[in-house]
Amino acid sequence: MLIKKEPDKIRIVNYTIEGDPIFNDLNYDGNSINLQIDNSNDKHRGNGSSKIKAKCNEIVTEEEVSIYYTLENCDNDSPSKSIQILNVSEIKD
Repeated sequence: MLIKKEPDKIRIVNYTIEGDPIFNDLNYDGNSINLQIDNSNDKHRGNGSSKIKAKCNEIVTEEEVSIYYTLENCDNDSPSKSIQILNVSEIKD
């Protein structure tokens, strides 16, 4: 697999059980991934911060029914951030 280290960005939107969006913005600068999680539209988020930012140096992929991407070697207190993507190819009629 050829890996190009070109800058890019993506937004992944997950929804709470109540239907409120959680935005996961990933911005790759060619070396590391800057992650911002924005849950400011979550009406049930409590009193915590509505935005979390981290700079991560590694991404690990784990595939089962869903695909999990885990950002590791992050610069904040959390050792990793996990983002789940539904593997559409596994859905059967």
